[in-house]
Amino acid sequence: MVIWNKVSGLRKWINTLVYLFSNRGLNTYGAETIRKIVEKHIYEYSKSLQDYEAAERIINETLSFFIPIKTSGLTRIGPSHDAGYVGIIEPLPDILISGGAGKNIDFEHQLASLGVMVHVFDHTVKNLPLHSKNLHHHRSALASTSTQLPGSLTLSQCINRANTTDNCSKWLKLDIEGFEWKLISEDLELLTGFGQIFIEFHDLYKLSDSAFRKNYQEIFTFLSKNFNLISISSNNWQGVCNFGMSFIPNTFEVTYLNKSMVSEVKNNRNFRDLCSVNNRYRLAIPESPFRIMSLENGSAKQGMSFILSQSGD
Repeated sequence: MVIWNKVSGLRKWINTLVYLFSNRGLNTYGAETIRKIVEKHIYEYSKSLQDYEAAERIINETLSFFIPIKTSGLTRIGPSHDAGYVGIIEPLPDILISGGAGKNIDFEHQLASLGVMVHVFDHTVKNLPLHSKNLHHHRSALASTSTQLPGSLTLSQCINRANTTDNCSKWLKLDIEGFEWKLISEDLELLTGFGQIFIEFHDLYKLSDSAFRKNYQEIFTFLSKNFNLISISSNNWQGVCNFGMSFIPNTFEVTYLNKSMVSEVKNNRNFRDLCSVNNRYRLAIPESPFRIMSLENGSAKQGMSFILSQSGD
């Protein structure tokens, strides 16, 4: 009986692995999910103490980058759950460049239905689940020139593929499973050409790596200089990681508005009211994110802390 139970347990593990590899998509899930689990373990447990200390320092040094301003006209674009984003819908752009579609393109479809010319770049799907005369699917990945993805396009190439002109207005949305770091750092200056940017940043456990920390600091320094953060929320599917007394979500979503287009107002509806319903009553990023309460001399010292919020993303 004991032997049979062990065999039965092993069989369940094998069946689970078979399911992951065969039923959840070739590029985004399955084998990729397993690889990320192993990779996360390496970055969290196999780096030097100096790297972990450097990761904690950079989290705290960049805290001011992640405090959103209160902005008028906020709404939720797309679904009320994952794949939707908080942003300003007026004025609409001429063009949206969207990296990563997957199975839900409600965000893109809503904008297309309002007259925006939407160009979706995603090599993982053969056909988009929704159709519109303003929706154009390019079966190419967005990736940096250093990324080994056959047929991939850089951000500059995607802009050219979308046939944009100098005087047309455009937005950018990126949900490309970790490829955003190198893609953005390679073409930072191009970002200033976008009126609004929606990005899901992944794999923050890599802050224990010096090259990743460099990209992280360069990207958010640039974004903070040229854009105003109007929404930020954790995506709880990947949890949080900690370095010392500082915690950070492994995945979080941001909306940036070009500083030439935004004005700060008071007593406006909080962006948090518009975040995904998926993560209500779960761990979320508060107004000043990325640090947990610390203990000094046996007493609690108020830091920029994670809290249980009624909404998150």
